[in-house]
Amino acid sequence: MSSTMSTFECSICLRYMHQPVTLPCGHSFCQLCLRQCLEHNLRCPSCRTDVPFEAADPQVSIALSDALEQLNPIEAAARRAEAAATPSASGVSAGLPSFPLFVLEVSLCRQSRLVS
Repeated sequence: MSSTMSTFECSICLRYMHQPVTLPCGHSFCQLCLRQCLEHNLRCPSCRTDVPFEAADPQVSIALSDALEQLNPIEAAARRAEAAATPSASGVSAGLPSFPLFVLEVSLCRQSRLVS
């Protein structure tokens, strides 16, 4: 993938962005990818900046969506067709592996932790 195309790759699913949304920090992701991520943690997946609760369900950026369509209409059409063919209640595309988007910290007995 060229550097121009990788700029428009969702850093969560590592694919060409579909229904792109942008957080207040400026990072953009696929709408469904971001929704799944924000269900677990209200932080930007890229820079870890806190996402205000009212910004936790951003709308699709029409300008960015149109730009992606013009930049690579074949890939954009493929992502649209894939989304239309595999609707699911959870938003996870059929055929793609589902994985948690968070890390659990291990805490051992008698291990002290500072709570901030």
